[in-house]
Amino acid sequence: MAPGQSAALRAILVVEDEMLLRMRAVDMVEDAGFTAVEAINADDALAVLESRSDIELLFTDIQMPGSMDGLKLAYAVHSRWPSIKIILVSGQLKLTDDDKPVDSRFFGKPLDVKQMIAEMQDMLGKGSLKIAPDDISALIAKASHPEPNGKSIQAGSAGATSQAVLTAENDSLRLLLEQAGIDAKVLLAQAGIDAKEREAADKLQKLILE
Repeated sequence: MAPGQSAALRAILVVEDEMLLRMRAVDMVEDAGFTAVEAINADDALAVLESRSDIELLFTDIQMPGSMDGLKLAYAVHSRWPSIKIILVSGQLKLTDDDKPVDSRFFGKPLDVKQMIAEMQDMLGKGSLKIAPDDISALIAKASHPEPNGKSIQAGSAGATSQAVLTAENDSLRLLLEQAGIDAKVLLAQAGIDAKEREAADKLQKLILE
């Protein structure tokens, strides 16, 4: 990706025919800081890839209905779009390096959420769809300590200037948090799932895994 390209264009294609597992994968993609694009089988995935140029990683299950399974899809993507990175997952099969496309990665189900987030960020770099905690901490620190030397604000023009700076920083923090809320709503809308449905599905998925 070009240095100036918007992070919102960094997309991962999630291919999974099981709805709950697809939702879980979408959650991991978004927690890693990327945009998730969904497909339920290989045919849908190829249609997405032919219509979009922003897909940087293919995250696909191997066992799927349709004209080809996830492994054949991975080989097709590697052949036609060699720049797209690939993660293969399965709860039934185990792949060796000789079984999968070059430079692709394989993981068995159930997936470890933290590991998968780390793997995606390792392959693509850290995503930027979320507000960086360090940025918020810095803004809060500045708002709490507007004077660099730690001295109290003096009366007069110096105090007025510091107060103006504090007000501006508080406004910036408020706008930043509001934007985070908007981004979260947009991501949920893109996935076609509202917050309550997502929570219920998470609980059901946890029950299934246990």
